[in-house]
Amino acid sequence: MIAGGGIAGLEIADILQQRGHKPAIYEKTGTLGGQFVLAGTAPRKDDFGMAGRMAAQKAMESGIDIFLNTEVTAEVIEKEKPDVVVVAVGSVPFVPPIAGIDQANVMSSKEVLSGTKVPMSGNVVVIGGGLVGLEVSEHLERRGCHVTVVEMREGIGIDLGHMRKTAVQIQLEQGHIHQIVNAACKEIREKSVVLEVKGETMEVPADYVVIATGSRAKDSTGLQECCERLGIPVYVIGDAKRARKALDTIYEAYLAALEI
Repeated sequence: MIAGGGIAGLEIADILQQRGHKPAIYEKTGTLGGQFVLAGTAPRKDDFGMAGRMAAQKAMESGIDIFLNTEVTAEVIEKEKPDVVVVAVGSVPFVPPIAGIDQANVMSSKEVLSGTKVPMSGNVVVIGGGLVGLEVSEHLERRGCHVTVVEMREGIGIDLGHMRKTAVQIQLEQGHIHQIVNAACKEIREKSVVLEVKGETMEVPADYVVIATGSRAKDSTGLQECCERLGIPVYVIGDAKRARKALDTIYEAYLAALEI
C-alpha cells in the first residue's frame, strides 16, 4: 500500500512492480503527479510537469492498482491489511506566525500556482525569496501584478544553483520585480504589510500576500503508529520524511523499493 501518488509514490510503485511485487497507489486527490505537476506551472519548468504526467501515465498503463480520491487512514490500513505500507504523502506549506496571516487576501504559493484561488491583481507582496517565492513572483508579474519579494536573509535565491539563479535574476530585473532583503514581516493588513528592515519599520502596499516560506513534512504519525500496532513494516519516503529536492526524493524512493 503506497499512500500518495506524487513522484515518490509513483517511483517506488514502478520499481516494486518491476521486482515482482503488487503495489497499489492510494491518492487523496483526483490526480497523480503531485508537486511535480504543480511545479510545471512555474516559469521555465515545463519539464517538471511533463515528467510528473509521464510517470502517472506509465503507472496507469502498467496495470498498477490506483485508487484516486482515496486517503490512506488507519481504518483503511486495518481493512486492507497490506504486507507493507509506504508513506509518501508529501509536504504542506510552512505557515509562519505572522499577525493577520489568516486574512482572505493571503494565499499560499501552491494556491497561486494551482489556480485554486481567484486571479490576483494589483500590488502583491511575496513573503519568501527562495526558489518557490521567486517562481511565484515571476508567474504573477507575467500576469500584470506589481510584485514585491520580501526575504529575511541578505539576498534572494541564496540556495539556488548558479545557472538557475542567473536565469531568475535576469527575469526579475526585466520584469521590474521589487526586492526587499534583510526584512521580517511583522503584520499583514487589509491593504499592506508591515516589515522590519534593519531595525526600522516599513509599510508596503499589498492587495494580496503570498506565503512562500518553504514546506514541512506532512504529519504521518498516525499511519506509522497504526502500522507498528499491526506489525506491518512501514517506509516513510520523499517529502513525507523531510522536504527536499526532487532528485533526493526519487533516489530515496528507489532505495526503499530495493529494501522491500
